[in-house]
Amino acid sequence: MLQQYDFSRRKCATSPQIYGIFDYSSVSSNDNFYHNSINIFGGTTVSNNHSYAFFRGIGNIIKVKDNIFYNKRLGATGYYQIGVYNSTPSGWSADRNDLWASTLGYCSTGAYTVLANWIMATSQDANSKNVAPLYVSDSNLHLQATSPVISQGGTTILIPADYDGDPRSVPVDIGADDYIIKSIILSQEKTLTSDLAFIPILSPK
Repeated sequence: MLQQYDFSRRKCATSPQIYGIFDYSSVSSNDNFYHNSINIFGGTTVSNNHSYAFFRGIGNIIKVKDNIFYNKRLGATGYYQIGVYNSTPSGWSADRNDLWASTLGYCSTGAYTVLANWIMATSQDANSKNVAPLYVSDSNLHLQATSPVISQGGTTILIPADYDGDPRSVPVDIGADDYIIKSIILSQEKTLTSDLAFIPILSPK
Protein backbone atom coordinates (compact mmCIF):
# COMPACT_ATOMS: atom_id res chain seq x y z
CA MET A 1 0.00 0.00 0.00
CA LEU A 2 1.22 3.48 -0.86
CA GLN A 3 -0.37 6.15 1.26
CA GLN A 4 0.29 9.72 2.35
CA TYR A 5 2.72 10.39 -0.51
CA ASP A 6 3.50 14.03 -1.19
CA PHE A 7 5.33 14.46 -4.50
CA SER A 8 6.22 17.56 -6.49
CA ARG A 9 8.46 17.47 -9.55
CA ARG A 10 9.55 20.08 -12.08
CA LYS A 11 11.34 19.50 -15.39
CA CYS A 12 14.94 18.33 -15.54
CA ALA A 13 17.55 19.62 -17.98
CA THR A 14 17.18 16.59 -20.25
CA SER A 15 13.34 16.83 -20.29
CA PRO A 16 12.77 13.19 -19.26
CA GLN A 17 9.53 11.33 -18.89
CA ILE A 18 8.23 11.97 -15.39
CA TYR A 19 6.15 9.67 -13.18
CA GLY A 20 4.49 10.81 -9.96
CA ILE A 21 3.59 7.21 -9.03
CA PHE A 22 4.78 4.28 -11.17
CA ASP A 23 3.04 0.96 -10.47
CA TYR A 24 4.41 -2.11 -12.20
CA SER A 25 3.76 -4.70 -9.51
CA SER A 26 3.23 -8.42 -9.99
CA VAL A 27 -0.05 -9.44 -11.65
CA SER A 28 -0.83 -11.43 -8.49
CA SER A 29 -0.41 -8.46 -6.14
CA ASN A 30 -3.13 -6.38 -4.47
CA ASP A 31 -2.09 -2.74 -4.30
CA ASN A 32 -3.87 0.17 -2.63
CA PHE A 33 -3.10 3.83 -3.32
CA TYR A 34 -4.90 6.11 -0.89
CA HIS A 35 -4.59 9.83 -0.10
CA ASN A 36 -1.59 10.80 -2.22
CA SER A 37 -0.88 14.31 -3.50
CA ILE A 38 0.97 14.55 -6.82
CA ASN A 39 2.14 17.75 -8.48
CA ILE A 40 4.02 17.76 -11.80
CA PHE A 41 4.95 21.09 -13.34
CA GLY A 42 7.55 22.80 -15.51
CA GLY A 43 8.21 22.25 -19.21
CA THR A 44 9.84 19.96 -21.74
CA THR A 45 11.72 20.64 -24.94
CA VAL A 46 11.27 17.13 -26.32
CA SER A 47 7.85 16.47 -27.85
CA ASN A 48 7.62 12.73 -27.18
CA ASN A 49 8.59 12.77 -23.50
CA HIS A 50 5.31 12.27 -21.70
CA SER A 51 4.56 12.85 -18.02
CA TYR A 52 2.25 10.86 -15.76
CA ALA A 53 0.86 11.73 -12.36
CA PHE A 54 -0.08 8.04 -11.98
CA PHE A 55 1.11 5.19 -14.21
CA ARG A 56 -0.21 1.63 -13.99
CA GLY A 57 1.62 -0.71 -16.36
CA ILE A 58 0.28 -4.16 -15.48
CA GLY A 59 -3.05 -5.86 -14.75
CA ASN A 60 -2.77 -6.35 -10.99
CA ILE A 61 -5.60 -5.85 -8.50
CA ILE A 62 -5.52 -2.21 -7.52
CA LYS A 63 -7.52 0.36 -5.55
CA VAL A 64 -6.91 4.05 -6.23
CA LYS A 65 -8.94 6.36 -4.01
CA ASP A 66 -8.84 9.88 -2.53
CA ASN A 67 -5.76 10.95 -4.51
CA ILE A 68 -4.84 14.20 -6.24
CA PHE A 69 -3.23 13.62 -9.63
CA TYR A 70 -2.23 17.12 -10.73
CA ASN A 71 -0.13 17.41 -13.90
CA LYS A 72 0.30 20.90 -15.35
CA ARG A 73 3.57 20.30 -17.17
CA LEU A 74 4.00 22.35 -20.33
CA GLY A 75 5.73 21.26 -23.53
CA ALA A 76 5.82 20.92 -27.28
CA THR A 77 3.09 19.56 -29.55
CA GLY A 78 2.90 15.77 -29.61
CA TYR A 79 3.47 14.97 -25.95
CA TYR A 80 0.98 13.72 -23.39
CA GLN A 81 0.42 15.37 -20.03
CA ILE A 82 -1.50 12.60 -18.29
CA GLY A 83 -3.31 12.42 -14.98
CA VAL A 84 -3.82 8.64 -14.92
CA TYR A 85 -2.42 6.04 -17.31
CA ASN A 86 -4.12 2.65 -16.95
CA SER A 87 -2.81 -0.13 -19.17
CA THR A 88 -5.88 -2.32 -18.67
CA PRO A 89 -9.29 -1.78 -17.03
CA SER A 90 -9.34 -5.21 -15.39
CA GLY A 91 -8.78 -5.31 -11.62
CA TRP A 92 -9.03 -1.51 -11.39
CA SER A 93 -11.08 0.16 -8.67
CA ALA A 94 -10.91 3.96 -8.50
CA ASP A 95 -13.07 6.70 -7.02
CA ARG A 96 -13.05 10.11 -5.33
CA ASN A 97 -9.81 11.18 -6.97
CA ASP A 98 -8.99 14.57 -8.43
CA LEU A 99 -7.70 14.30 -12.01
CA TRP A 100 -6.26 17.47 -13.48
CA ALA A 101 -4.20 17.39 -16.68
CA SER A 102 -4.62 18.17 -20.37
CA THR A 103 -5.26 14.42 -20.76
CA LEU A 104 -7.14 13.26 -17.66
CA GLY A 105 -6.79 9.58 -18.38
CA TYR A 106 -5.33 7.16 -20.89
CA CYS A 107 -6.26 3.48 -21.18
CA SER A 108 -6.53 0.74 -23.79
CA THR A 109 -9.43 2.53 -25.50
CA GLY A 110 -7.57 5.80 -25.94
CA ALA A 111 -6.99 9.21 -24.38
CA TYR A 112 -9.69 11.14 -22.52
CA THR A 113 -9.83 14.86 -21.82
CA VAL A 114 -13.36 14.96 -20.40
CA LEU A 115 -14.06 13.35 -17.00
CA ALA A 116 -17.51 12.06 -17.98
CA ASN A 117 -15.99 10.21 -20.96
CA TRP A 118 -13.24 8.73 -18.78
CA ILE A 119 -15.85 7.49 -16.29
CA MET A 120 -17.89 5.90 -19.10
CA ALA A 121 -14.85 4.21 -20.64
CA THR A 122 -13.48 2.77 -17.39
CA SER A 123 -16.66 2.38 -15.28
CA GLN A 124 -14.61 3.94 -12.45
CA ASP A 125 -14.12 7.35 -10.80
CA ALA A 126 -17.86 7.99 -10.61
CA ASN A 127 -17.40 10.51 -7.78
CA SER A 128 -14.05 11.90 -8.85
CA LYS A 129 -13.28 15.55 -9.62
CA ASN A 130 -11.64 17.52 -12.40
CA VAL A 131 -10.56 20.65 -10.54
CA ALA A 132 -7.32 22.47 -9.74
CA PRO A 133 -6.61 21.39 -6.13
CA LEU A 134 -5.19 24.77 -5.06
CA TYR A 135 -1.97 23.70 -3.36
CA VAL A 136 -0.26 26.38 -1.28
CA SER A 137 2.58 26.32 -3.85
CA ASP A 138 4.35 23.94 -6.22
CA SER A 139 6.65 22.87 -3.40
CA ASN A 140 4.06 22.98 -0.60
CA LEU A 141 1.21 20.57 -1.27
CA HIS A 142 -0.93 21.58 1.67
CA LEU A 143 -4.38 22.74 0.62
CA GLN A 144 -5.52 26.34 0.60
CA ALA A 145 -8.67 27.21 2.53
CA THR A 146 -10.64 27.57 -0.73
CA SER A 147 -9.52 24.25 -2.24
CA PRO A 148 -12.41 22.46 -4.01
CA VAL A 149 -11.18 19.03 -2.83
CA ILE A 150 -11.78 19.77 0.86
CA SER A 151 -14.46 17.43 2.29
CA GLN A 152 -14.89 15.73 -1.12
CA GLY A 153 -13.49 12.31 -0.22
CA GLY A 154 -16.59 10.74 1.27
CA THR A 155 -17.32 9.46 4.76
CA THR A 156 -15.06 6.39 4.82
CA ILE A 157 -11.73 7.05 6.54
CA LEU A 158 -9.21 4.86 4.69
CA ILE A 159 -6.20 6.42 6.45
CA PRO A 160 -6.84 7.73 10.01
CA ALA A 161 -4.24 10.52 9.96
CA ASP A 162 -2.98 12.79 7.18
CA TYR A 163 0.58 13.45 5.96
CA ASP A 164 1.26 15.72 8.95
CA GLY A 165 -0.15 13.25 11.45
CA ASP A 166 -3.35 15.23 11.95
CA PRO A 167 -6.54 13.17 12.34
CA ARG A 168 -8.78 13.19 9.28
CA SER A 169 -12.15 14.86 9.48
CA VAL A 170 -15.36 13.50 7.93
CA PRO A 171 -16.06 13.92 5.08
CA VAL A 172 -12.36 13.45 4.34
CA ASP A 173 -10.33 15.71 2.08
CA ILE A 174 -8.89 14.33 -1.16
CA GLY A 175 -5.08 14.08 -1.12
CA ALA A 176 -2.36 13.72 1.51
CA ASP A 177 -3.29 16.84 3.48
CA ASP A 178 -6.45 17.18 5.52
CA TYR A 179 -7.17 20.88 5.90
CA ILE A 180 -7.68 21.61 9.59
CA ILE A 181 -9.24 24.82 10.80
CA LYS A 182 -7.96 25.81 14.20
CA SER A 183 -9.93 28.46 16.05
CA ILE A 184 -7.84 30.71 18.24
CA ILE A 185 -9.67 33.19 20.47
CA LEU A 186 -7.90 36.57 20.48
CA SER A 187 -10.50 38.38 22.53
CA GLN A 188 -14.12 38.04 23.51
CA GLU A 189 -15.16 39.64 20.23
CA LYS A 190 -12.78 38.13 17.65
CA THR A 191 -11.86 34.60 16.55
CA LEU A 192 -9.08 33.85 14.04
CA THR A 193 -9.04 30.62 12.00
CA SER A 194 -5.96 29.19 10.33
CA ASP A 195 -4.60 25.94 8.93
CA LEU A 196 -1.63 24.60 10.84
CA ALA A 197 -0.39 28.07 11.76
CA PHE A 198 1.45 29.34 14.83
CA ILE A 199 0.12 32.77 15.73
CA PRO A 200 1.44 34.93 18.57
CA ILE A 201 -1.27 35.84 21.05
CA LEU A 202 -1.19 38.76 23.46
CA SER A 203 -3.08 38.47 26.73
CA PRO A 204 -6.20 40.64 26.68
CA LYS A 205 -6.01 43.72 28.86
